[in-house]
Amino acid sequence: MNLLYKFLLFTLCLGATEHLSAQVSIKGPVCVSPGTLYHYSVQGKWDSLSRVMICITGGKLEDGEICTPNYTALSDIYVIWSDEPIKKLHVQSSLMDTIIQIQSTAALSGGLIDSLSRIQTVDTIINSYSISCSAASGGDCETTYEYQWQISTNTLDWINIIDANNATLLFKEKVMVNTFLRRQVLEKRSNTIAYSDMAILTVPFNNGSSN
Repeated sequence: MNLLYKFLLFTLCLGATEHLSAQVSIKGPVCVSPGTLYHYSVQGKWDSLSRVMICITGGKLEDGEICTPNYTALSDIYVIWSDEPIKKLHVQSSLMDTIIQIQSTAALSGGLIDSLSRIQTVDTIINSYSISCSAASGGDCETTYEYQWQISTNTLDWINIIDANNATLLFKEKVMVNTFLRRQVLEKRSNTIAYSDMAILTVPFNNGSSN
């Protein structure tokens, strides 16, 4: 008779989980950034006599409480997780209790351009500029990063540089005007994007013209 209560299916896909325990299921992210509002769907074979309470450890519900009121059978809840190390979502019901553990991650950071790379003067003879950038971080608990360097002449309109997909950039194009470079980072599991700060290639004034 205990076999039903031992059945547990846990799947993880793009930072979301569907946790099925007997007749209760919880769907929502298990990898979160503290301070962000997250949605969870709680489903069960409730009836008019069902008693359900959902409680949060290491966070709070959207209304500021840590538990839903009066054993109300809610199908959707919204949670703001804190930076406490232990985080849980606990569904207590007349069907059975179900708990999912929550992990934390920081918001995606695109990295910082190295100070030696940040401002470089254009050399018409060399025409080769190395741009170093610190590693991306955050975005998910199991990160997969994809890089794309971009170029602009006004810091507003950015164009992808073809085949510039490494953590660092060796830029070999001829530069005629002040040019800005940055690295775009895509964290593929969470599908979030961030950017590094900018490097600038400065073109010196031409003082060789005669009056």
